Amino acid sequence: MSIALYLASNHKFTEQINHSLFSLNEMIDLGYSYTDLEKYFQNWWFDLADINPYEKVFYLEEKNEFTFEIIQDTDSQTISKYTHKKYYYEVRITNPTSFYSDLISYLNNYSVPCEIWRIWEGDFNSDNLEVFDICNLSEKDLEHLIESNTYSHPKVGKIWC
Repeated sequence: MSIALYLASNHKFTEQINHSLFSLNEMIDLGYSYTDLEKYFQNWWFDLADINPYEKVFYLEEKNEFTFEIIQDTDSQTISKYTHKKYYYEVRITNPTSFYSDLISYLNNYSVPCEIWRIWEGDFNSDNLEVFDICNLSEKDLEHLIESNTYSHPKVGKIWC
């Protein structure tokens, strides 16, 4: 199990992702040669000719260096046990240096009620749930909610104004 950070809301947020998926044809359009891709995948024991050239199967990290990713969770088995919002997003911290201020800026662009959850993935335990009502989200609120090196019980910060 791992600790997960989620954003839950009845309002839709824009995903923010540091990677993209590409088809074989798109990889060639980006400048990768078929021969080089074929050589690379020979080490993985499958033939590049077996791949549908239109199916997006190639993963590339992008250069835009977000300090976090917001990825819509369509299989929200754990978070949906804690809250019943319309949309769930996994928040992945990719650069903790300015994560807090960047997440606050991101959320301020929407100015809608939402919840930030810190839970064990795959485990439901609402007995010791710690709830924070937050009117003006600050870095200190996020630090308290996230606690970078510890986890004792599930937490939620309810941002309502």
